[in-house]
Amino acid sequence: LVRDQFGNYVVQYVLNLQDPQANSEVLRSLLGRLSALSREKFSSNVIERCLQQCAHEEKLLMIRELADSRNLGELLRDVYGNYVVQSALSVTPEPELSRFLGAVRPLLPSLRASGQGRRIAQKLEKKYPQLRTGGTEAGSRGGGAAAQGRKAGAGAGA
Repeated sequence: LVRDQFGNYVVQYVLNLQDPQANSEVLRSLLGRLSALSREKFSSNVIERCLQQCAHEEKLLMIRELADSRNLGELLRDVYGNYVVQSALSVTPEPELSRFLGAVRPLLPSLRASGQGRRIAQKLEKKYPQLRTGGTEAGSRGGGAAAQGRKAGAGAGA
């Protein structure tokens, strides 16, 4: 359902009900596939919704999987995946945020090599100044509206 043009809205609706058991079941079915699902138009919306609605411990599981250096560069360069990474960063607490940003930092030079990547790198560096300086302080953590203005209809009611 999460990959379906309309089914993803059903899953997002269930997540928005904020039933901890239902949200856990949904997340369990996605763990281990977050990188692939984050790079697809419809399922990326579900991943972002999970980051917003799931319990703290479950978010940390998602964040650890998304921050895995084996897939992070590909996610950051992907048209949908980069929004998932931005959403994940916006909900990541310390000390995990510093570790996540530490995984992002070495990827910035290769991101800057492309037009789309350059925009993403600039956006991340603006929101997380410590990426520029190499520091580990939390820095500015503005609202979680990383996905504003993209993927028309994302998050619309079911």
